[in-house]
Amino acid sequence: MDKKNIAILILPDVQLLDVAGPTDVFHTANEIVKKAGYGARYELHYLSALKSETVVSNSGIKLQCDSSIYDIAIPLDTLIIAGTHPNLFANLDETVYMWLNQIYPQINRLASICVGTFLMAKSGLLKNKTVTTHWKYAGLLKSMYPEIDVDARSIFLKDGDIYSSGGITSGINLALHLVEEDLGRDITIQVSKHLVFGVHRLSDQSLFSEELPALEDMSELVQKVYHYVNAHIGETFTLEQLADAVHMSSRNFSRVFKKEATIPPGQFVEKIRLEKAKQLLAYTADTLAIISVLCGYDQVSSLNKLFDKYYNISASQYRKTFQH
Repeated sequence: MDKKNIAILILPDVQLLDVAGPTDVFHTANEIVKKAGYGARYELHYLSALKSETVVSNSGIKLQCDSSIYDIAIPLDTLIIAGTHPNLFANLDETVYMWLNQIYPQINRLASICVGTFLMAKSGLLKNKTVTTHWKYAGLLKSMYPEIDVDARSIFLKDGDIYSSGGITSGINLALHLVEEDLGRDITIQVSKHLVFGVHRLSDQSLFSEELPALEDMSELVQKVYHYVNAHIGETFTLEQLADAVHMSSRNFSRVFKKEATIPPGQFVEKIRLEKAKQLLAYTADTLAIISVLCGYDQVSSLNKLFDKYYNISASQYRKTFQH
């Protein structure tokens, strides 16, 4: 078998797991193939996006790369962009974007982990492509690059020769998929068993998402409604009731709230109920009937409809996924 050169592009403040996870996948695949009597399938290379070959990770650990993008001299089959913080890309040297554009036609696969997708997007390589990224930053990616189809739910996606994965550990899923493309299903299953990482992992990263922004990111009005609803979450709310709680007319409240929260009051209440239900399902032994009532629903079927609407699963399936 021909050996594939796979490079991981390492940016400042890189997430360590974005580098270590795929590395262990490819290294394990090599070990399994060698035990079968073949040569290693992958040659791994670590590229610094800086002129220095030393890059400091977001946890402060220094990574020593083989080379930088300024002096790499080997042909690559696959380039994987490890994730960092999305704020980095606004101040990243333009040379990095130029280099990515130059090398892209020379490689067979270009992949990103987590917010590494932002680098591909700013390089102009994702126009009319469907990609994913960390659920927390999917909205930001879409607002910055409306020409890109952003799927915030997927763990990883393939669109032609462009591969993208969701948040952090999703890079392992992506690497397993690349191994399966190269070496087949049997080797991939052996790799996943060795790493104790299921091949059939959850396919929807939205299960990990938070439906509401952080409290400190809400306006004063939205915070007041949030606290009021949480204090009376088992009740049924009308628009008039919510408006009275913040001493506003119904018409003015509806208009101002939607502008500040970006969603209507009714949907905001629904998301508060959903977050409450998620907490109870994950951290209590309460029955679904009790949880439904605590969250303001008379029937378990109403709770299930809520979970089906947002996650395409039932409340009990959510509990099985997250409760120890």
